[in-house]
Amino acid sequence: MEFFKGHVTGTLTIPEPIHTHTHTHGGHHHGPTALPPPPGHLPPFHVHREHIGRSGMRALWVIFAMFTISVVLTVILAKRVERKFRLFHLITGAILVCAHASYLVMACGMGVTYVRTFKHAADGAPVLRQVFYARYVDWAITTPLLLLDLCLLAGVPKIQTVTIIFADLVMILMGLFAALQQGSERSRWFMYAVSNAFFLVVLYGVVVNGRQAASLQASNVKRVFNVTSGMTVLLWIGYPIVFALTEGAAKISVDAEVIAYGVLDVFAKIVFGFYLLLAHSHSDGDSVVLPESWTEPRGGSRYGAIASDD
Repeated sequence: MEFFKGHVTGTLTIPEPIHTHTHTHGGHHHGPTALPPPPGHLPPFHVHREHIGRSGMRALWVIFAMFTISVVLTVILAKRVERKFRLFHLITGAILVCAHASYLVMACGMGVTYVRTFKHAADGAPVLRQVFYARYVDWAITTPLLLLDLCLLAGVPKIQTVTIIFADLVMILMGLFAALQQGSERSRWFMYAVSNAFFLVVLYGVVVNGRQAASLQASNVKRVFNVTSGMTVLLWIGYPIVFALTEGAAKISVDAEVIAYGVLDVFAKIVFGFYLLLAHSHSDGDSVVLPESWTEPRGGSRYGAIASDD
C-alpha cells in the first residue's frame, strides 16, 4: 500500500487520494482504488486561503515590542510606591505580560488555525481563513483582570464582581467557539449573538454597578473610575464590530484584522493601565491596601518604603 501523500502550500495540506492494491478471485490486481481521506484531513480539491501578510506580521512584532516596553515601565512604576499599594501594579503587570506573550506567540506563527468562511472564490472553490485563537486565550485571562481592576477601584461588592467576571469569561468562550465554527454559518452567528448577550451583562455591571459603587468613594477615585470605565466601554464595543467584519463575515483582510485588534488591545491594556497607575494617588484613603501577610515575610517588620527595602 502506498502511504498518504499531499501537496503542501504554505501551511495548508491538500491531500491526494490514497492508492492501494485490491485482490480478486483470479489473483493479485494492481489497479489503484481511491479511498476517502483520513478523518480531519481536507478532501482532495482546490481551496483559497486568506492569511496574514507582511503588514500584519510587522504589526504583530511592533505590538509585541510595545507590550514588552510596557511591562518594564510597570515594574519601574511599582518600585516607586510602597508594597501595600502595589495591587493595581500587579494586576496591570499581569495583563501586560499575558498580552506580551500572546503577541509573541502569534508573531512566531503559533496559536493559529484555518477555518471555513462560508463563502466561495470566483472559481467556486471554498475559502479558508486564518484565525488566531491565541488572542482568545489572552482575552480569557486579561479581560477578567481588567474588570477586576475596575471593580476593586470602584469598590464593587464581591458577588457583583464575580458575576461580571463570570459573564466576561462566557462572552470570550462563546466568541472563540463562534470564530472556530465551520459546520454552520447560522451556528456561528448564533454563538456570536450569545457572546454579545453576555457582553451586555458585563457592560451593565461596569456602567451601573460600578458607577453606583464609585459614587461612594473619594472624588479622585470617582474621577479615575469614570475615565477608565468609559474608556473600557468604548473600546470593548469595538471588538464585536471587528469580529463581525473579520472572523464573522470575512469582509476585510487578515492583515486589517490583526491591525484593528492590535490597536484596540494597545488602548484597552497599555493606555488603560498606565492611566490607572499614574492618575491614581495610591494613598491610604484612595487605594486598595494589601494585607501585610501578602507583602512581608512572616514575622517581618511593618510596611516600609520601597527605596529602602527592595
